[in-house]
Amino acid sequence: MIEAFLLGLYILIISPILFWIGIRDPLIIFCILIVLTLPGIYAMLRGAPFVPTNRKRTNRMLELAKINSKSIVYDFGSGDGRFVFGAATGGAKKAIGYELSLPIYIYSKIKSFFIPNSEIRFKDFFFDIEKFKDADIIFCFLMPKTMIKFQNEIWPHLKPGVKLVSNVFRMPDLEPIHQEEGIKIYQKPL
Repeated sequence: MIEAFLLGLYILIISPILFWIGIRDPLIIFCILIVLTLPGIYAMLRGAPFVPTNRKRTNRMLELAKINSKSIVYDFGSGDGRFVFGAATGGAKKAIGYELSLPIYIYSKIKSFFIPNSEIRFKDFFFDIEKFKDADIIFCFLMPKTMIKFQNEIWPHLKPGVKLVSNVFRMPDLEPIHQEEGIKIYQKPL
């Protein structure tokens, strides 16, 4: 719902700008808008569509993660940034989100300017594997195939003790250390 609203807002903002700078052909405007939304489509196919986690579950996942002042937190497919901002305001040393849906990214990037220790990146997290070696906590809502890819390509490179807090989906070859109401927490052995 919020993605449709943001996409509509995005189109309402971008279309007049294109018209103002002299691009008046509706077909060209449509093509530009399609190109600008392709990263979001790519993200939906590669990871997961933007589906906001309700406030109750978000709060519970943040609580279960046990964030402290030394925590470095990542959110893969951060959407509107609710886990990034929740971690940052909850005392994390640093909270970084990765998002590829342009309208959602713009919304959360703007919001990040007002929340210290938070950062939103417009990038596919699979291209930043080396940067997660400092991660203490990772939040994700990734589809099953992407969870398998995460388990095979990123999990082995993470430091011992890191926690993965997954909303709904599981890593197929690992047992979570805690499960409740669709929340799964994995911790890499020390």
